[in-house]
Amino acid sequence: MRFAIADISPKDRIDEYNLVFEKLLNVGFAFSEIDLVAKDGNLISTDFNAVLLPNGLIYASCRDISERIEIQNKIKFQAELLFNVGQAVIATDLLGKVIYWNNAAENIYGWTKEEAIGKNIIDLTPAEQTQDQASEIMKQLIAGNSWSGEFLAKRKDGSTFPSYVTDTPISDSNGKLIAVIGISSDITERKQAEEELQKLSRAVEQSPTSIIITDTEGNIEYINPKVIEITGYQLNELIGQNPRILSSGQKARSEYKGLWATITSGAEWRGEFHNKKKNGELYWESASISQIINEKGIITHYLAIKEDITEQKLVAEELIKAKENAEESDKMKSEFLAQMSHEIRTPLNAVLGYVDYLSFLFAEPKDSEVVECFSGVNLASNRIIRTIDLLLNAAEIQTGNYQPSFHIVDLDKDVLKKLYKEQLLNANQQGLELIYNCELNAPKILADDYSTTQIFANLIDNAIVYTKNGKVEILITKNTDGNVVVEIKDTGIGIAEEFLPKLFNPFTQEEHGYSRSFDGNGLGLALVKNYCNINNALIEVESVKNVGSTFRVIFDKKFTVNTNWKLIKEVKEF
Repeated sequence: MRFAIADISPKDRIDEYNLVFEKLLNVGFAFSEIDLVAKDGNLISTDFNAVLLPNGLIYASCRDISERIEIQNKIKFQAELLFNVGQAVIATDLLGKVIYWNNAAENIYGWTKEEAIGKNIIDLTPAEQTQDQASEIMKQLIAGNSWSGEFLAKRKDGSTFPSYVTDTPISDSNGKLIAVIGISSDITERKQAEEELQKLSRAVEQSPTSIIITDTEGNIEYINPKVIEITGYQLNELIGQNPRILSSGQKARSEYKGLWATITSGAEWRGEFHNKKKNGELYWESASISQIINEKGIITHYLAIKEDITEQKLVAEELIKAKENAEESDKMKSEFLAQMSHEIRTPLNAVLGYVDYLSFLFAEPKDSEVVECFSGVNLASNRIIRTIDLLLNAAEIQTGNYQPSFHIVDLDKDVLKKLYKEQLLNANQQGLELIYNCELNAPKILADDYSTTQIFANLIDNAIVYTKNGKVEILITKNTDGNVVVEIKDTGIGIAEEFLPKLFNPFTQEEHGYSRSFDGNGLGLALVKNYCNINNALIEVESVKNVGSTFRVIFDKKFTVNTNWKLIKEVKEF
């Protein structure tokens, strides 16, 4: 029986087949996949090959490819479902030969479809150390079992990366295994995130601070081991409880309301708790409570990070008590010195008064011994009064009780000219020349009058005391920076170079003991240094042993007053 091609072709596809035969007649050959109708009426997919022979006959062959088409269609259908998920979709036959490779596979592995199709999957993706694992997986799949897990894969450039793979065997309509389809994801970022989470988890677990996480109602969902260590409660005793289980009851309810108002508003709360352990022992905690917010901006939990500060609190209390005791001691010392000053000054003033009166009555000008006797009593009494004054002033500075009063001071008229006149007789009696020279017109500064006067009273007095012959000079001038400078120069005994660094230390003198050449208690220059600091002044000293000394006090020009009486720096900065 003879059949025409049209007899075994689907009736609705005659035109499609006519195009195949037109190509055959025009070119001489044709290759195509066409469907033919079997005797039972079912369609059969065939691989159709035809050649036009020289004698005008057509030689054609058809091969049944229904099974292959079924496999391709099934793989294509399943693969297309996953085409846009960003995951590599790869299909292989039972020998591992790649028969499908999507765009994501190109991006992840680096192999193009053209390079991948027809190659063995083991040669394309597994790292060397996982090829054995890949072989075992293929055996499992051939047995009809799916497989999922992490897999170390490699790219075309040879670099490796962790992947998560799900391999599924595919069967035909008769249940026969025909292929394997795999879905693969690059999980490098996920693995890195897991490692970071593990680090964070270890950091939280090993943290020296207490960490508590509650839900939005305040019920505890997580505590780290430090909480158990500090409170004495076990994990099951705290999970589900409210943190108020730790409260000692000493915090006012209003403070807790303030805490909740703060954290529910989205702000962080910081403060302290006086809590109670399971055994009833009280302890202090410094706490920071903040919100945990999800990607939608909704508060899901609260995080409390707390540190046991019981020891610090005890130390602080001890320091406060020590400070109070020290302040009380300083106050008592000041009161004692003030009382002693009164008790000493009162009889000494009486002695001085009587000495002057007795000197007037009994000391004739010719009786030099009597005059010298009365003079010695007078000098000794004044020395005691000066010592008391220095001790009181030093005590005020030491205890912080000295309160300076800043106003405009004329160094020439208000301070140095007066001191010059007071010390002139004293210098003349010692055979010294006292020189005063002011090179500035009204050198006014913003300063404390009393302490400024004491600076120069001490320096001029020292210069006269430690100068056996020659002169003492007081000079007011300006340096190249425009600062007002006061210099006290003498031709006295000078100061050894090695002693200069200790010159302004309290109770320090170059000579010690009862054999020292000059009187004094070593407080004068220490006070001078403190008074210079109060008045924003710098003190310098230059000295050569047995030649003389120069003390230089430099007042910052920011605290001087110009000729228009405008302060360059406002008083409020004090």
